[in-house]
Amino acid sequence: MMNKPERITFAQALEDYILSKDKLLSPATVRGYRSMQRNSFERINSCYIEDITEKTVQQWVNTLAHYSAKTIRNRVGLFTVVMHQNGINLNMKSVTLKPKIKPDYIIPSEDDMVRIARAIRNSKIEIPVIIALTLGLRQSEIASLKWANYDGVYLKIDGAIVPDEHNKLVEKRENKSYESKRILEVPDYLKELLDKLYRFNERISPHTPQYILKQLHKICRENGIMPYTMHSLRHANASTMLKLNVPDKYAMERMGHSTPTMLKQVYQHLYREEQAAIATRINDYFNTILR
Repeated sequence: MMNKPERITFAQALEDYILSKDKLLSPATVRGYRSMQRNSFERINSCYIEDITEKTVQQWVNTLAHYSAKTIRNRVGLFTVVMHQNGINLNMKSVTLKPKIKPDYIIPSEDDMVRIARAIRNSKIEIPVIIALTLGLRQSEIASLKWANYDGVYLKIDGAIVPDEHNKLVEKRENKSYESKRILEVPDYLKELLDKLYRFNERISPHTPQYILKQLHKICRENGIMPYTMHSLRHANASTMLKLNVPDKYAMERMGHSTPTMLKQVYQHLYREEQAAIATRINDYFNTILR
């Protein structure tokens, strides 16, 4: 007589899933899973997976209402793949989630880009900030850059430094996607900065992402500039390419993107800016001729 398969709880199934993938997933992804494991599944952790129904899922999702729509979807996504791994496919379309809200990105204007470049001149974070502005690299990519990646003309992007599940910074030689591996020509302004820099470390920018962000905010505040993030500077680079009518294909290659999602979001931001400017011009015209 065959023994019945052992009944396992969702907590056990989730742990099994993470352990089965941790050698393949990036440290940042595993860290994200561990964070969700600690904070998001209390309602269903003790449930046997075969007893979980769509109603159970909805009741659990309701307890996540204080999270953003994106955060909830990430947690539901992890739940779904854990259940799939155990041969359980629920009708997730019947589960109501919080509606998505379009992100409203804060992107530095051209004036702010110039002000930031002047404010960080000769500071410890000048190199990473200018790399983000002129080449649009991710903060994790900047942190991983070594002098061996730079040949005096081109910069090779082929890795990243990210926090692992214990919040320790680790280097991964595989980028976020295949498209993330790329070689970019260094603009003259950045080239001059790199060529005159004393190479006391194998890293082009030896400072941690946290240090760079803290210093950037400090310098921005001291100079009356909005406290932008390094990701904001990456968006500024994308915004510049759109204003220069760089085709999406090439913009995506430079940014290391496999899809145009981020470019579309920046498009929407620029459209709103232009829309407001056009509305002002039209209103000013009528205000002038009708008075």
